[in-house]
Amino acid sequence: RICRQGYPNRIVFHEFKTRYEILTPGVIPQNFMDARKACETILTKLDLDKNTYRVGMSKVFFKSGVLANLEEERDKILYKYMVVFQAHVRGNISRRRYMKKTQLKTAVFVIQRNLKNYFELRYWAWWRLFIRIKPLLQITRQEDEMRIKEDELKRAKDKMEKAEVEVKDLESRVNQLNEERHNFLSKMEQDADALQDLEEKYTSITNKKNELEEIISDLEIQLQEEDQRVKSSKEELKRVESNLKELDEIKEKLENDNQKFQLDKVQLDAKLANLEQDLALQTDTASKLTKDKKNLEDKLTDATTKLQSEEEKVKQLTKLKSKNDGNLQEFLERIAQLEKIKAELEKERTRLEQLVNSLKTQINELQLHVGNLESQIVKKDKEISILSTKFEEEVLKRNDIERILRELQSMHDEVKEELETALSGKQKAEKQSKDLAHELENLRSELEQSLDTTAVQRDIQSKRESEVQILKRNLGEEAEKHELVLAELKARHNQLVQEMNDQLDALKKTKASLEKNKSQLESSKSGLTDELTRVNTFKGDIEKKLKQTEINLSEANTKLKKSEEEKQQLSNTYQKLKKEYDIYVNNHDQIESKLSTIESNFNKANTEASELREQLQDTTNAKVSLQAKVSELQRLLTSEQEKFEEEEQNRTIITQKLADLQKVIDQIKVDNINIRQQCEDIEMAKKQTQKELENTVQKLQDSELKYSKLDKSKKKLQGEVDDLNLNLDRERQNTATLEKKQKKFDQMLAEEKANFDRVNKEKEHMEKNLRQTEAKVMTLTKQIDELTASLEDADKQKKQVQQELSGLLETKDDQGKSFHDLEKQKRSLENQLIELKAEKEEIEDELQISEDTKARIEITLNALKSNYDNELNSRDEALEEVRRSLTKQLREAETALEEERKSKLLSFSSKKKMEGEVKSLQEQLDDALKAKDDYVKQIKRIS
Repeated sequence: RICRQGYPNRIVFHEFKTRYEILTPGVIPQNFMDARKACETILTKLDLDKNTYRVGMSKVFFKSGVLANLEEERDKILYKYMVVFQAHVRGNISRRRYMKKTQLKTAVFVIQRNLKNYFELRYWAWWRLFIRIKPLLQITRQEDEMRIKEDELKRAKDKMEKAEVEVKDLESRVNQLNEERHNFLSKMEQDADALQDLEEKYTSITNKKNELEEIISDLEIQLQEEDQRVKSSKEELKRVESNLKELDEIKEKLENDNQKFQLDKVQLDAKLANLEQDLALQTDTASKLTKDKKNLEDKLTDATTKLQSEEEKVKQLTKLKSKNDGNLQEFLERIAQLEKIKAELEKERTRLEQLVNSLKTQINELQLHVGNLESQIVKKDKEISILSTKFEEEVLKRNDIERILRELQSMHDEVKEELETALSGKQKAEKQSKDLAHELENLRSELEQSLDTTAVQRDIQSKRESEVQILKRNLGEEAEKHELVLAELKARHNQLVQEMNDQLDALKKTKASLEKNKSQLESSKSGLTDELTRVNTFKGDIEKKLKQTEINLSEANTKLKKSEEEKQQLSNTYQKLKKEYDIYVNNHDQIESKLSTIESNFNKANTEASELREQLQDTTNAKVSLQAKVSELQRLLTSEQEKFEEEEQNRTIITQKLADLQKVIDQIKVDNINIRQQCEDIEMAKKQTQKELENTVQKLQDSELKYSKLDKSKKKLQGEVDDLNLNLDRERQNTATLEKKQKKFDQMLAEEKANFDRVNKEKEHMEKNLRQTEAKVMTLTKQIDELTASLEDADKQKKQVQQELSGLLETKDDQGKSFHDLEKQKRSLENQLIELKAEKEEIEDELQISEDTKARIEITLNALKSNYDNELNSRDEALEEVRRSLTKQLREAETALEEERKSKLLSFSSKKKMEGEVKSLQEQLDDALKAKDDYVKQIKRIS
């Protein structure tokens, strides 16, 4: 579409940005991701006409010729950049050439100067003598080698300092990682607590779901029962209608009989008139007529009595009809109410079914969501375990690095000591070389003075030269040994430096991986928190709906539940409470036993700390004794040095005497030989004394090193003792907090016991009321059964009387009196029936009142039960929180005790090491004292 409008040239945003970003330098920042905005800013900065280009969804479209102009401008800018780049490169090349030429010029001047000096010194007599004597002297070589070794040592020290700086950086990084690990662990604990809360809420939702399902099933059962009741009421209605029909038929029959009786009466009246006329006419038949008249009068009386009884029956039947009509209306009203209740219940049932279905779907969704969350939690736990293993490996690596650093420090100290020994050896060698040079000069002067000496002087000279050669060999061997030691030290140092570099690289890699994992975990944690908030809001809505349904269901349950089920539930809750109380008592006993074990461990730790303090006092005493011994050795050294100086003075005197004796060697040859022997003995003794002095100095240095090590170990032990004291203080604080929590727990238990007793009393009171109501109900049911039985008997009697009356009417005997009596009995029985019905109605009213009281009692029981369950749940939660805190404190106490045990073992091992070192120092002191005694004896022998 855009191409059709006259924009044939098109470029993708990214390509346009990368190609033409040179035209607008500094406009787009680095790492800017939105290519569309970048292209728009470039185009606006270039001040192009908006009609010459269009920006699409993924490309920029240009009119013909615009891109060619942009390319020309781009080529110009690139040309400028290339010119500047070529100028810089050419300048750099010319500078390098100039530096090379200046270096060549200075080299030529140096070579010329050196050649001039060489040609001047080439034929100098002293230079020739120096060239001939220099190969013989190895001291100069040793000095050069010592300089080289000192340079190497300086380099090694520099590397050591760099390594120490790097190690400090690593330690700071490790500390940062530890802090991050602690923060991460705390966050993970919070997530775990949140997940536990979610699981608890999920379990509560599932329990509520089960309860709702049970309530729905109960409601369905109740609906079925109500349907059955409605059916039974309909059947009763049908029966009542049938009875009414029968009563109507009986009424119609009675009315027909009454009409027949009235017709008979009219006929009899007519017959009486005829008979009176016949009497007037026929007086003869008077007696017959009187007899007939009496009979007819009797029949009339019987008929009137029958009519009266039948009228009374009609009145009673009308009353019964009115009553039955009222009962019918009540039944119809009840049926209408029942139908309304049924319709409402059906509506509620449908609504509840819809709610249950929606809740089921929501619960299934929650279950799926919880399953996903659990899978994510399992993955996170795996990642955390992997990270913890990595972190433990890093801690181990850090410990190895610290150990290596310690070894390097010890090696550094050893190298320093060896350097000091080498320097002392060098000084000794320099002294010896100076002495030898002095002796050589003396010998040369003596040789120049006495050229015409004897064969004895030549022998002495040959011996001196052999001694000089032996000393040179010894110096060469010592120098070679020193070179070997330095080479080994260099190799070790290089290996250690390489290992440190490798470990640093590994630590950097692990740190980068840990940071990546941390960022991933934080992102996942944020997602989980969002999901948790959604779940919580969804859960709140569900809980509101569930509360509404629970309120409706509780209102229905209060009308429909029975007292026996409540009683069983109360007994079950009572048994559960008993079990939970036993469990709480057992947990309390276990906690008390654990507290006793903690107190015993605390007492043990106190005893161990006192023992460590005693050991520290012993070590301080041993240190004081060692210091005294060292001071004594120093005094002995000063005395021996004084003696050695005296011996050197004697030696100078002896050398002077030897010079005097050499002047008169021709006269006293035998004396010269004896003196020479004595000189050799003295020199041998001198060498032995020098060796012994060197040994004693080395032993003193070793003792000083061990003393410094003992000081270090003492400091370590002091630090460990301080740590133990701190741990003891922490344990005391923990025990105090545990005691406080135990007191609170005891108070909670006392309150629980009081509440339990109160609930038991209320339960007993309610059980008494239930028993009383049950007894009343039983008595009322018995009375109702008796009344029904009496009513059945009355009905049976009524039926018998009616049968007898029907039989009497059929027979139509002259026994009117018996019929009259039977009618009276019938009336009395009917009155009794009416009284019994009234009593029955009163009893039914009492039953209704008792049922209402029973329902009220059930409502109060349900309310008490719900309150009691809520209180129990809150107390259970409080007890669980107390139990969790106590378990955490117990774990912390156990870890502290394990650390104390480890520190005790370390202190015990360090004590053993100290004892071994003290013993070795004592043995060395004894050896030094023996050597001193031997040395004193030798000096005495020489003197």
